[in-house]
Amino acid sequence: MRHCREKWMEMRKKLAGFLPEEFCGSKKILSDLYESRYWRKDADSLAEKTRGKTAETYLLIVTVTIFLVLCSLLGSLGQGSHHIRALERPAYGESPRNESLTAEIRYGEERIKKNISLRVKPVLLSEKAVSTMLDDLSGRLPQLILGENENLLHVKKDLDLITVDKKTGALLAWESEDPFLVTEEGRINTLLSEKEKKGKKVLLKAVMTLLRQEKTAEIPVTVFPDAGADPKIVLEERFGDVVSQLEEKNPRAKVIDLPVELSEETKILWYPKKENLHWKLLFLGMGLLLFVYLQRYQGAKKALKKEREMILEDLPEFANRLALLIAAGLVTEAAVCKIAWDYGRRESREKKPLYEGLHEIEARLEKSNASFAREFADFSQRTQVRELIRLQTIIAENLHTGNSLCEKLEAEAELLWIYKKKNVEEKGRIAETKLTFPLLIQLLVLILITLAPIFLGL
Repeated sequence: MRHCREKWMEMRKKLAGFLPEEFCGSKKILSDLYESRYWRKDADSLAEKTRGKTAETYLLIVTVTIFLVLCSLLGSLGQGSHHIRALERPAYGESPRNESLTAEIRYGEERIKKNISLRVKPVLLSEKAVSTMLDDLSGRLPQLILGENENLLHVKKDLDLITVDKKTGALLAWESEDPFLVTEEGRINTLLSEKEKKGKKVLLKAVMTLLRQEKTAEIPVTVFPDAGADPKIVLEERFGDVVSQLEEKNPRAKVIDLPVELSEETKILWYPKKENLHWKLLFLGMGLLLFVYLQRYQGAKKALKKEREMILEDLPEFANRLALLIAAGLVTEAAVCKIAWDYGRRESREKKPLYEGLHEIEARLEKSNASFAREFADFSQRTQVRELIRLQTIIAENLHTGNSLCEKLEAEAELLWIYKKKNVEEKGRIAETKLTFPLLIQLLVLILITLAPIFLGL
C-alpha cells in the first residue's frame, strides 16, 4: 500500500512538471508562502505537493469531461440512427406534450434538414359527425377559389381556398389529395417531375359547415409546372404547410402518423432531435479547469490562515504560563524553553503551530549560540499574527526586568482572553447565519407540501 502511494505521488510530481508552471502554481510563490511557517523546514516539498494536487485535479476534470463528451456523442449517434413513423398522443385528460423532431426532406439530389417542435395534444373524445352541406355553395365554389387563374383546368398560381363564405356565413375546411402540389391553404407547388410537365390533376375536398349541417364537395384542379421555381424554396414552403397541419390532424387518433413523402419523388425521413450535450459538457469541463487554475494558491493560503487562527487560540494560555514561570523565578529564555520542552515530551501530540515554533526555537538555542530575542522576533514576524508580534515586542522591551515583565504579561494575557472570547462569539454568529439558508430551504419545502393539494385539486 505504501509502495502504491509513493508511486502515485511520483506520478503526480511528473504530471505537474509536464504542465506549464503557472498552471499548477509557481514554485517560488508557493515556497514563499510556506516559508512563513517558522517551524517547517520542507517549504519546497510542500510546494511540490500542492502543485501535484492541482495537477491531479486537472487530470480528473479532463478525464471525466472526455468520458461524458464521448458518452453524449455515442448517445446522439444512436439517438438519430432510427426512423420514426408515428407519435403517440397523450391519453385523454393528460397535458399536451412537446416533441422535438428532425425531418430530412429528399428530392432527387436535394437534401434539406429541418428541426421542428410539435405540440402533441391529447386524444379527444368522439363527437357526432357533422351533417350535410349547402348545395348552392357547392355549386359556386369552383368560381370562388379561382384566384388569379382563368379556370381550374390550367392552374399555375395559388388558389383562394376560402374558409368562410361571405354570402351564407358557412365555414369551410379543405383537404388536398396531394398536399405537395396543392396545400390545404391553396398554395400551388409548380415543382413537378418530367412526367407531370403536361399537368397533374389533384382532387380538392371542401367540408362546408353551416348551422350544424355539413356537406362535402369534391373539386378537381389541374396543376401545371413553373420553370422558374426554386426547388429549395418550394420544398421548404410545402414542408412548413405539412408541419402546421400535423398538430391538429386527426385529434381522435392515439398516434400521429408522420408523413414519409411529399410526393412520389420527395421523401421525408424523421429523426428524434439530437441533444448536443457534448458541447455543454466540454464547456463545463473548461470552466472547471479555469476555476482550479484561479484557485491554485488558495490551498496554501487557507492552511496558513488556519495556522494563524490556531496560534491566536493558544496565545492566552502561553502568556499565562510564561507569566507564572517568570513569577516563579525563571528568566524569560528559560521559561520559554521550559514550555517548549513540556510540549515536546507529549506523546502523539496534536500539532500546534505556536508550540512547534517554540520547540524549534529551543532546538536552535541548544545547537547554536543564537540569540533568543532574535529567534523569537523572527518567529513572530513570520506568522504575521498581530497579537503575537505585540507580545514579542513586550518581551523584547522587558527581557531583563523581572516583575515588570510578569505584570505586563498578565495584562496582555487578560486582553488575549477577551479577544478570544469575542472571536468565538463572532464565529458563533457566522455559524447561525450559515444555518439560515438550509432552514429557508426547509421552510420552502414545507410551504410546497402544504400547497400541493390545492394545486393538484385545480
